[in-house]
Amino acid sequence: MLATVVYPVTIEVDATESDARHGHGRSPNSKNRSPLIAALVAVFIVSGAAGLIYESIWSRYLGLFVGHSAYAQIIVLVIFLGGMSLGAHLASRWSSRWRSPLLWYGGIEFVVGLMAAGFHETFLATTAWAYDSVFPSVGGVPLLVIKWTIAGVLILPQSILLGATFPLMSAGVIRMGRAGASPGRLLALLYFANSLGAAAGVLLAGLVLIELVGLPGSLLFAGCLNMLAGVAVALIARVHERNVAVGSRLSALGFGSVIQAESQVPFMRAREERYDDAREHVEAAGEQQRSGKPDQLDQHEPGE
Repeated sequence: MLATVVYPVTIEVDATESDARHGHGRSPNSKNRSPLIAALVAVFIVSGAAGLIYESIWSRYLGLFVGHSAYAQIIVLVIFLGGMSLGAHLASRWSSRWRSPLLWYGGIEFVVGLMAAGFHETFLATTAWAYDSVFPSVGGVPLLVIKWTIAGVLILPQSILLGATFPLMSAGVIRMGRAGASPGRLLALLYFANSLGAAAGVLLAGLVLIELVGLPGSLLFAGCLNMLAGVAVALIARVHERNVAVGSRLSALGFGSVIQAESQVPFMRAREERYDDAREHVEAAGEQQRSGKPDQLDQHEPGE
């Protein structure tokens, strides 16, 4: 699964390295990128918490349906991880074609939140139909297969969408930070943030939410987190697009060249200092020759 997560951002990494090789200077809006990236990392912590709240709550819902908590844990792990892998794979195939992966990310987060808000009613309606219309006419192994299939279908769409979030966020952040940040460090930071949020989500669901608001309330809480994350990322993406547009207009007016030249000033100063040192050395050697004093580098014993 890690390979499918990393694949969609390789194009962005290549673009970043290409910019560095060609000596592209700092863009006019580069100073605005760090706060936006920090905000995206914070949002990704919230998204990770919501994802593991779902996993914890789904296990309890499906335990009520299949009749055994151990079976429910197996179903949730298989469908959750398998669905996330599929979502990451699909995102890796399509994200390079999308102009703004962050807007797609925001939309997916919002849809996941809406699905979470309606999960309880969907679960009740589906299980009631299964017990009334399907289970009485089958038995044995077919009954078990049907029961597991229905349980998997209940959480598969959300799992696929959740799997698409990491590639989309990675692609969006790397595009946003291509001026100076290391892509590898950005990926590690995103993975850390999402994992940290996931750990917090498990603790929050198991120790606080279920006792306070029950299973439906816990899902609604996680859904609100997803919808807030989606709206926040969409706003951040719009702000970044506006900054890029402003930077393009400044470059068209000639300010971009000035800013790029300013970014090269430290390197020019260092080169001038090395040139001055070399010139002083040459002048000192010339003075020694004119005064009849041999250079220290040329002093040696006769016959050596």
